[in-house]
Amino acid sequence: MVSFLSSVNLGTTVGTFIAGLFIATLGSNYVILIGILACFINVAMIVVRNNMMKYNEQCS
Repeated sequence: MVSFLSSVNLGTTVGTFIAGLFIATLGSNYVILIGILACFINVAMIVVRNNMMKYNEQCS
């Protein structure tokens, strides 16, 4: 449980930093684009995690 919370906190920190870089570089007009990009990345990470969990269950 502790590693999950640490991962969430780290993801929030890194995501905020990267979004801030995009906004500082491109301007606030791209906030929606950054949100959409973050959604796609999140879905991709969930798919990867689920596939890893299925693989680990098959190996056990």
